[in-house]
Amino acid sequence: VLVALSLFTLFTYSAVTGFGVSVIRAGMLVGMVIVSKLFDRDADSLNSIGLALVVLLVSNPFSVYSTSLWLTVLSTVGILVLSHPMIRLIEDFCRRKQVPINNFTNFVINSFSISLSTSICTLPVFIVKLGMLPVGSIFANLIMVDLALLLMVLTVFGVALHLLNIHLLVRPIFMIVGLLADFLTLVAEKTGMADWST
Repeated sequence: VLVALSLFTLFTYSAVTGFGVSVIRAGMLVGMVIVSKLFDRDADSLNSIGLALVVLLVSNPFSVYSTSLWLTVLSTVGILVLSHPMIRLIEDFCRRKQVPINNFTNFVINSFSISLSTSICTLPVFIVKLGMLPVGSIFANLIMVDLALLLMVLTVFGVALHLLNIHLLVRPIFMIVGLLADFLTLVAEKTGMADWST
């Protein structure tokens, strides 16, 4: 029952967001993880992304030309293949330099490695399909991913407080959310327009 409810929720979310390529890919990956739990199995991430890619290409062979498809697949592969070795490398460097590793430094190391690994793996698409080297977006992503995560957490927390009728904190939280959203938009615009960004 829990698996069926989870899959229904996943399908509904995918439908509400318009069944975009990245949504279908993410939905299939999550769906495979949910179904694997039903059979007491662990879903292998690389096999899951491969199956998702096959299903997407069988359902629409012309999506092989989609820049969005390649960006989303290569981002996921980058996270799965490069981020863990990068995390170990940074942690070893921190130990050699006697930098204490705690929850905060772990968060920073993980965020940095995920942002950098996705940027590295998507560079070929930017260079070949879009004809540019997005240097600015690499640096912007290192800042923006963590701020976007904070923005999402604060938004969910603010909505939960609103639903629980705890209105004392809702306005300040959404003021911070608004400021973060404005800042992220400003950084994206300024980075995109800068001469050095491509």
